[in-house]
Amino acid sequence: HCKLDDDLLELYPLIEGADALALGSPNFFYGMNSLMAMFLERMWSFRHNRFPLEGKPYAVVSSGAFQVPVSTVEAVKRRMNASRTSFVGSVEYLSKNAPCHTCGDGLTCTVGSLYNVYGEEGLERLRCGKDLYGDWEQDPETVDRVKRLGERLRKEVGQHEGHP
Repeated sequence: HCKLDDDLLELYPLIEGADALALGSPNFFYGMNSLMAMFLERMWSFRHNRFPLEGKPYAVVSSGAFQVPVSTVEAVKRRMNASRTSFVGSVEYLSKNAPCHTCGDGLTCTVGSLYNVYGEEGLERLRCGKDLYGDWEQDPETVDRVKRLGERLRKEVGQHEGHP
């Protein structure tokens, strides 16, 4: 595994031994966030072990503020394809509210996504705030999609283990 001696070393056997993987990232600048990118880069070391993740089913979940985060799912898939894993599906969620990582809610921030996308006029006319963030758990369609994705993962794991 990776030569870096850190906390990820103890996770490698768990990743390798998992029946399936569920990966998630918010959409940042039309792709995955840096934490997911770093995690997937560290999984590159699996390739030196003759692809122990080959065929392992995985799913991706992602959320975005202004657009359905398809690009994030595609970015994760590109990295996972290098490990010869088996993509089962994804769920993308559109929250319709952009956070600001400085002030928290974007209502007064002139450097965050809300201002950059909609400008000064947008700050005045758009609704924004922590209490307005869409929670996927409150969206019946998204909850249904997550359940169906879980079922597809479960079915895929059963097929790999020789179960119907």
